[in-house]
Amino acid sequence: LWTRAVAMKFLQYADKQNRWFRHLGVDGHHSTLTDNEICNVAVQCLPCVLPVSSKKINGKNHPATFAQALTSFVDVQPIGINIPHYLENLRETFKVPREETIQPLILIVGDCASPEQTFVIIDGEAVLQESFMQAVDFCFKAFYVLNIEYPWQCSTSWQFLQCVLYGIGVSQVKLSSLAHSLKAYLSLPRSDVAMLLCMSQN
Repeated sequence: LWTRAVAMKFLQYADKQNRWFRHLGVDGHHSTLTDNEICNVAVQCLPCVLPVSSKKINGKNHPATFAQALTSFVDVQPIGINIPHYLENLRETFKVPREETIQPLILIVGDCASPEQTFVIIDGEAVLQESFMQAVDFCFKAFYVLNIEYPWQCSTSWQFLQCVLYGIGVSQVKLSSLAHSLKAYLSLPRSDVAMLLCMSQN
């Protein structure tokens, strides 16, 4: 389960990889965050840590940008956003061709750590959720039950959650070596965490 302890371990790992908090627009001193805020931020940080996905276009691999990976996973919008207008412009915003389906995504209104509202965008509708973590759960189950492919820009993040958080299809999903390293790190007992962090710096 994505508990505070697991989320803190993940953020410790992320701290050693890059300045993830700049991409999310949050304070890097996550010790000031509440338990719920730590869990929220840690999940949203996945695209900043895992390898970016790529898509073959005309025979060439086109990697997603950080911005594409982040917004196709969790799109953060300001308070006061016009939701009907947002939904009308989804295809244009995410550059989805008319012949392709707009895949589910999570929409946060307000601060990414402590949202005012959280929705799952699915089938052209905004489904209000009680919390960000509930939105992650709802969105994942929508992919799984409806047999919808993950958006290519953030597929590594959803695959990681599928294998690590839900334990589904572990043998079928080909995780990157970094994802396997992160998965092992999150399962380590607390006494081994400091040693692994030191090793990763050498």
